[in-house]
Amino acid sequence: MTIIVVLVIALAATLGPINLPAGAADISVCSLDVDVVISPGLSFTPTTATYTGEGGTISCGGGTSLGTVGPLSAAGVVGLFGGATCSQGIGGGTFTWGERTVDSTFTWLGNRGSLGGAAMSGTFHLAAIGSDCHAGPVTRAHLHSLAMISDTVPPAEE
Repeated sequence: MTIIVVLVIALAATLGPINLPAGAADISVCSLDVDVVISPGLSFTPTTATYTGEGGTISCGGGTSLGTVGPLSAAGVVGLFGGATCSQGIGGGTFTWGERTVDSTFTWLGNRGSLGGAAMSGTFHLAAIGSDCHAGPVTRAHLHSLAMISDTVPPAEE
């Protein structure tokens, strides 16, 4: 129990303030993993691209309403404000699991970045699958994120 409390405090100190909706009482610390397809791909030339991923996993602790595991999907765009490259960029998108959807914006430098939104704040690591940008555009990658997510995220509207 002490290790978990120390981990949550260390994570909170690392991530800084979290922007939670008014009235949010509980947060969950979640681990998100999903492989994404990036089209047309990222290279050393700035571009705008879309990404999609399905069949990922999310595992949360802390709160109870987010669920502990579930199939995770991700979708969005990279290259906002002038284009993205393998080494840096800005983007935005959504994570969806079960009946929940969380919007986020993100920035990265190298293979690490930060993400945030009204109900989410965290860090991520992006690992290219296949090409490493030197051999050609990165069109597939594995995204791993550790994030704090508000337990008050409402179910997605249909």
